[in-house]
Amino acid sequence: MAEHVSVATPLLPECSQKESKAQRLSIDEVLQEWAGELGPGQVRHFILVSLAWWLPCFLTFVMVFADQTPEWVCTPTLHSNIAITFPAGNSSLLPHLHEPHVAAHMQSNSPSCTPTSSICSLASSLWKWVDGEDASTVSQWGLICGNSYKVGLVQCLFFLGISIGSGVWGGLSDSSLGRKGVLILTCCLSSILCLVTAFSPNYWVYIALRLATGLSAGGIGTTAFVLATEVVGPSKRGPASMSIFFSYACAIIILSTLALFTSPWRLLYKLSSALCSLYCLLVLPFVQESPRWYLARGEVDKALNILKDIASRNKRSIPETITLEREKGDALQAIAAGVRKAGPLDIFKIPVARRRMVIMLFIWLTNGLSYFGINLNVSNVGENISIGLILNAVVEMPSYLIAAFMLQAYGRRPVLVCALLLSGVSCLGGALAGGSATRMICGMVAIFGIAASYNMVFIYTAELFPTEVRNVAIGLASQAAQIGAVSAPLAAAAAKIHGCIPFAVFSSMAFIASCVASCLPETLEKRMHETMHGMLV
Repeated sequence: MAEHVSVATPLLPECSQKESKAQRLSIDEVLQEWAGELGPGQVRHFILVSLAWWLPCFLTFVMVFADQTPEWVCTPTLHSNIAITFPAGNSSLLPHLHEPHVAAHMQSNSPSCTPTSSICSLASSLWKWVDGEDASTVSQWGLICGNSYKVGLVQCLFFLGISIGSGVWGGLSDSSLGRKGVLILTCCLSSILCLVTAFSPNYWVYIALRLATGLSAGGIGTTAFVLATEVVGPSKRGPASMSIFFSYACAIIILSTLALFTSPWRLLYKLSSALCSLYCLLVLPFVQESPRWYLARGEVDKALNILKDIASRNKRSIPETITLEREKGDALQAIAAGVRKAGPLDIFKIPVARRRMVIMLFIWLTNGLSYFGINLNVSNVGENISIGLILNAVVEMPSYLIAAFMLQAYGRRPVLVCALLLSGVSCLGGALAGGSATRMICGMVAIFGIAASYNMVFIYTAELFPTEVRNVAIGLASQAAQIGAVSAPLAAAAAKIHGCIPFAVFSSMAFIASCVASCLPETLEKRMHETMHGMLV
């Protein structure tokens, strides 16, 4: 009996040590081995969070409809009660108006209202807005002629607000507020500001509210992306990340459809606010915090509970003996030794992180400039803004699907390089093309490529940086994209000098971006690190 005990007792500690060592897993390992990489639990969470992308879409594109220059009409003269409609603010009218019989008929109505007339040269008694003064902010506050620059100023300040907000909210979501806290705060604040904007008494209050809305909306997109993808396993992260942008495209279609049947700009803002508020009330309460954020803060139990809930929804279970670890090896020892948590400045202090960040800043700048610039420069859908935006959204959707499959098959870096090259070559073709039809086709192909690139860099940036600085890294990169977006109207306006200039600018930026992108490391199915130390070892 004693001999039996002496043989068995040494085996117990050894077995216990093996079991203890086997149960310390990273979040990625728990997802792969126990909870599932992309089951019903993650799909539910992913859908709830990705719908948040509707809000920045509504808040951005509502401005396109609210600030458009509506049609104006010559008021009837004593000789005729026929009124003819013109596009506003331009002395060059529609081509068919130059036909002799149309010009003669117009001159018989009103000598001052001719095909060569400019709205700026006409007396206010000779024309009126077709849909009334409340059709848009332009007609409401007379933002035409010498005041037309105020329309562009609204757009610039809104994107400037988004640029600043992206960095601020990104830092807060990585630190004190967390992903869910920032998402709730930004969504609710943006919804309220959108509603208040509908009651703007004058232009200056309106532009101030647009700036404030940009500041609040700047944290929605990046935070939603990070929160949606941090619970997806490594092998499914690429395709899932590309799927999130279908929500954005769908939101464009929804808002554009509403705009087809909504004339007063104030009503469109109210409808946009109502849609945003529905998300805040019906969806946000069911969104979970990121387990990676909890783990980065040392709250292991909360992180593990979320993973167990996901596993339960996936019809799986995580054994009670399993616990989470932030990093392995030297990184874990550094954490145990009390090494401080990395912050935003460490991205630029550490050479490896700084190199990645500088490259990504340029790529995001290129995406923002090219995506918005190409859409502003290429007119391939006629005069109706709503129909044009709907068609653009439909054209972009295949790029998300194709890129999602290619990301998983060939990796992040080669697909990003190819997408940028496709856009660059297409823009070069547009710059060299002589006919408008050829430029239109080149522009559509370029939009296809740059849309894939723009959406791809979200997941690539998320995988290049650890959890403790991930959201702030994406926030800084998003700021670069917004600077590009603010510059896009200027690049498109250069077409007045020569039609090839915008395409030449977009092409040059895309070629340079593709070259620097080739210097980035591949992250396909690589572990997403939790700390900066884990990334370096």
